Amino acid sequence: THYMEEAESLCDRVGIMNQGKLVTVGSPEELKRATGRTDATLEDAFRFFTQESYDEGGSFRELRRTRRFARRLG
Repeated sequence: THYMEEAESLCDRVGIMNQGKLVTVGSPEELKRATGRTDATLEDAFRFFTQESYDEGGSFRELRRTRRFARRLG
């Protein structure tokens, strides 16, 4: 959840990936609105687009790979 809050406060656009594939890109507000819930968080949007629960226990390697991909997106 900390990472989602950080992304929401720092990013104009957010990409959500699932199993190594980019599933959607949009502003945090657009992604939250897409869930159909007025009280949605960015974490809710992640769950909506991936149909999975968010696991905060990812490995360092996964985090590094995600950050590298995000840098390439600009």
